[in-house]
Parts: sequence; structure tokens; C-alpha cells
Amino acid sequence: SLAERVKTATYVFEGIVTAVNPPQVTIQVTQYFKGRGGPAQVKMTGFNEHSCSDFLTLDQQAIFFGEGDINSMLTAVYDGAFGSTREVSPENLAAIAAAVDCMASYHNGQLHVPCIAVTGIDKIYTADLSWQPLSNPMLFSVTDVQPSTGIKPRAYIETIDILILESFPVQVRVVAKGYFSDGCGRIDQIHTVRTGNTFNINITK
Repeated sequence: SLAERVKTATYVFEGIVTAVNPPQVTIQVTQYFKGRGGPAQVKMTGFNEHSCSDFLTLDQQAIFFGEGDINSMLTAVYDGAFGSTREVSPENLAAIAAAVDCMASYHNGQLHVPCIAVTGIDKIYTADLSWQPLSNPMLFSVTDVQPSTGIKPRAYIETIDILILESFPVQVRVVAKGYFSDGCGRIDQIHTVRTGNTFNINITK
């Protein structure tokens, strides 16, 4: 299914074929759906020449699924009868938006919606809305709408173990294990702040 393809691919993006040099194609990316901060132009290989959907032509627009090093060469993710690309359509964009990790957030009256698929429009958007005070039920006014520049990976913590070492003075080690929602996430910094007998650990990505 399209949802499974989105979850297994490292990069999902819409683009236009600008060069075809079998087995390699060059693609001008118009928007990223999965994968942080990729370049505006990528090169891909690994298309199945025996699949009709993988017969790419110059100026062809499609949704691509890739894995590997996006700064050098991506390998197309093949999906049997569906090949390695999908048609750019509102239905496919809505399915992609539903499959990626994309959750709205609300803070201090501000609602941020990171990905919106609009019926009949071949793009995914982000939107910011402000709560109208004293409204019941809650009403929001739209403050900004922009085309999505890419859906960033989320980090999930699965387990946290606290280990007390046999040392003097006593040392405590915290082991946090988890995963990112795609292959693009990485840990940036780890900050530890002590307040009395309480230690606050902040892991940023």
C-alpha cells in the first residue's frame, strides 16, 4: 500500500525529471514529504526498466520514494506492480499526509498544523491558527498558510533505565533508548541541569 511505502522509504518527495541517463535520473524536487532538508535537486537510480510506471521521461512529474545518501545518489524503493513512483494527485497526497508522522500542536492559544492535504490541490500545506478568546466552542482564525517544506522526523523514547554505579561519590547513569520516525533524525545535544537533588535531562534533535 502507499502508506507502507511511505513508512519504509527514507525519502518521499514530489519532483520533475530534468535528465534521463539510464540507469540514472536527475529530479528537481518541488516538495519533500519525508526527509529533513534535502537538496533541491537529487539523482536516483535503481528503477525497474521492465515496469511501465518506472519508464521515466523528461519533464515527467511524479512522487518518488528513495533510500540511501541523498547528497550523492538515491536508490528507488520498488513496490511490485506500483513500480517506484506514484502519480501526483490529491488522493495520493492525502494518503501520504496521513501516513507520515504529522501531529498538530497547541500552545498558548496558537495552533500549528504541520501538514494539510487539500482536496483538488496537488500540494501539502502547513498552517498556523490563533484561538479567539472567549469563544465557545473554541474558534480559531488562520494567521498563516504556507506550502510545506518537509515533514521533520519525531523522536520517540521507548525505555529509560537509571543505573546507580558502585563508586564514591555515587554516580548515576541514565540510559534512554528510542528511535526516530525516519532515517533522517539524529541527536543534537544532551543538557543536564541540577536543581537541588533533581536532575533535568534535555535531549534535543
